[in-house]
Amino acid sequence: GKIVKTNDDVLDATRYGYMMRRFARMMRDIRKPKEKKIPAPIRPVRRGR
Repeated sequence: GKIVKTNDDVLDATRYGYMMRRFARMMRDIRKPKEKKIPAPIRPVRRGR
């Protein structure tokens, strides 16, 4: 006989949820986003000898 895909909604939802973990954000990151640090300006190199 053929394999028929029926009544596997829970299995599909579990698989989808597990695969989407890499896109998840923690609640603390959503509520209070991190401040972006601006790098210090680059000072020119003195060429005096």
